[in-house]
Amino acid sequence: MLEILLIVCLAPTSWIQKTAKSEAQMIYDYLGTDTLQHVHTKSVLWYRDLFQRTGIERSVREIMLPAPSDRPKKGMDAIGEKVFFPYIRDRGEAVSDLLHQLLRRLAILLVWLPFILIVSIPAFWDGYMSWKIKRTNFAYTSPFIHKYGSKLSGTLILIALISLFAPIAIPPMLLPMLAMALVITMGIFMVSNMPKQV
Repeated sequence: MLEILLIVCLAPTSWIQKTAKSEAQMIYDYLGTDTLQHVHTKSVLWYRDLFQRTGIERSVREIMLPAPSDRPKKGMDAIGEKVFFPYIRDRGEAVSDLLHQLLRRLAILLVWLPFILIVSIPAFWDGYMSWKIKRTNFAYTSPFIHKYGSKLSGTLILIALISLFAPIAIPPMLLPMLAMALVITMGIFMVSNMPKQV
């Protein structure tokens, strides 16, 4: 959450836009034109459905940036015209660009969802069958492996969340690889070493 606040307050809009262009080029280089077009279209549709059609974007703009006719022109209010409102407008553009970037990264993750499922089903099945075998032949389920598998899973989730909001260009393969590593860790290390008595 602190990272998001810092981005909103400090990251220049031009930097976020430059990052978006670099990331789009990486998507094109790694995955091709069709995937780039699909990801862009999906993220624009999601943004429109989540923030524009619901009226959230308009409401926030009306609250933070009142119409010029509604702004008083006396005393300290002139500072608002020259300093405050331009800053708020720039931050609004930064948040909008950041939300577009977040939705683009989620769209990339959605593209890879079938492959993540292909990896996750055998990983969880293997973990579950190993656990069942350990229950029947009195083999040892390791609380150490389960605990550190849990910690590794938490770390992978944290890295993925940071990657979603990071104002830097990340390779389009990063989030899918993190998701696949997460399901393998959970399936093979955590499920296979669950306590025998539930």
